[in-house]
Amino acid sequence: RHQSVNPEEYERGCVWRWFALGACVECLAELDGNDDRPWVALDLDCFLLAPPLEILPKTARQNTATEVVMVGPGFAVFWRRQGLQAFLAYVEETYATEATWQQAVDELAYSVTMHNGTQGRTFSDVNLLQGFLRHRTSPPQRQGGAEPGSPKTVDCGERRFLVLEKRGGGVVDATDGEQVGLIHWQGPSKNWIIKFARWVQDGAEGSTFRT
Repeated sequence: RHQSVNPEEYERGCVWRWFALGACVECLAELDGNDDRPWVALDLDCFLLAPPLEILPKTARQNTATEVVMVGPGFAVFWRRQGLQAFLAYVEETYATEATWQQAVDELAYSVTMHNGTQGRTFSDVNLLQGFLRHRTSPPQRQGGAEPGSPKTVDCGERRFLVLEKRGGGVVDATDGEQVGLIHWQGPSKNWIIKFARWVQDGAEGSTFRT
């Protein structure tokens, strides 16, 4: 079942990674007996402009009791073993039948504007995370957000054209001069990630990057 602005093989990998992480967590817990080790999963392409610890809210970084904390639209997820296993069970239940999957899509999918200006509805592992946090009430969990004053997030899926500039040792949005901290690459914009990463590393002061 596939409904996303991104290619099917991409979304399949996005869902599969949580099961891979779950298997790793279980293996390490069996090896050393520590089943309360905290984990953090990052979408590293989003963090190309700043170290994650400079972007993530301090409240999330310092949290030790919560089993699941999601920061931003899927950029970072803090896990503990029980929370991760509960999420994997939620994913399996969601995809168990056509009816349960369609119910989740109807409830959680959202509309996006693509680069060509067309509208589409997308359903991904991020939607599943949001649904899990919404329905799971015990033990408590919290969804975080960027701290006041943090560099802004640019949603590339909502912008037909993106123009960034190297300025003052950082990267700013050329349209308004604001510093950019996170970029949410979505749909066809993912094709720009490698070129963007090279520009971040090698681009000279005053140079621009355009999608």
